[in-house]
Amino acid sequence: MDSHSHPGLSSKTSWWTEPVGSLVKGQKVTTVDSETTIEAATVQLAKADVSSAPIFDQNQNQYVGSLDWADVAAYLLIVLKKGQPPNLSENGSLEIQELIQRAHSFQPVPARLAADLSSRNPLWNVTPDSTIVDVLGAFSKGIHRVCVMGPSGLEGVLSQSALAQYLYRNSEQFAELKPVLSKTLAELGLGKQGNVVSVEESTTVVEAIKLMVESKVSAVPIIGKSGRILGNVSQSDIRYVILNRKVPLLYTSVLQFAHFLDQQLGMMTGQDRMPVFELPSTSTLALTVAKLSAVKCHRIWVVDHGRVAGVVSFTDVLRALAAAVPQNSM
Repeated sequence: MDSHSHPGLSSKTSWWTEPVGSLVKGQKVTTVDSETTIEAATVQLAKADVSSAPIFDQNQNQYVGSLDWADVAAYLLIVLKKGQPPNLSENGSLEIQELIQRAHSFQPVPARLAADLSSRNPLWNVTPDSTIVDVLGAFSKGIHRVCVMGPSGLEGVLSQSALAQYLYRNSEQFAELKPVLSKTLAELGLGKQGNVVSVEESTTVVEAIKLMVESKVSAVPIIGKSGRILGNVSQSDIRYVILNRKVPLLYTSVLQFAHFLDQQLGMMTGQDRMPVFELPSTSTLALTVAKLSAVKCHRIWVVDHGRVAGVVSFTDVLRALAAAVPQNSM
């Protein structure tokens, strides 16, 4: 058994019956206090290098939501008066009205007001004895992470990417997964969406953020005049604007911003930024998971003759893996 394999598993174990509590055991979770300002909470996310954090309310003694980069992006548009929260007409709560009022009057805004501001990642709780098949349904529908809540509180957070990586690393022990992982994206019908949400190289960063929020996507490819991918920009890249206190970057072109990100990574690691990941539709699902994991991305562009043909996300990956679960186990 390699160092990544899960202790106690055998080839006779059905992977979908594994309790999720064992997958987050010993995990150190980053949490945000509900009264912490959004700006401070964003710095906390960036320094911890996490994409999301549960928000804990001391007065209620419970978790009241979560904050992720999609929420930060939606909040940033409100501050810059470039947009309103998604589904505002349906969800015009007093909390959102208070957030808008505070943001426009330059008052401190507590993180609790921005919980799931993007309407994309609600707080989703499961118990430690919930099984993988129990969370696959949520993940397959686009829920990005679940909080594992035990008798004494939060035990950990299980994300789509963590589960997909776990199954990939332990696939030798789970015979049912091998046929699915060995299939190509084309065979699985993945990455054929066409009309992928994208931006031109001259698009400003703030325009790209607005497009991502409105389209409910976490990243977009930067398409050059030749139609080929030049780079990409994601909502989580906002962290570099905040950490460096360089708001003017939001008004530069996405291509200039991509070059700035290259420089930042070079200064932090001594290496060039990882290239934009793109895959042909002939790539296997196993290779797709491996590449997504290597660069800590949640989506990868599928190309055909050098042009973007579609995108594959961890939601798509887990939906494909869920198909390997016997129907009577779902």
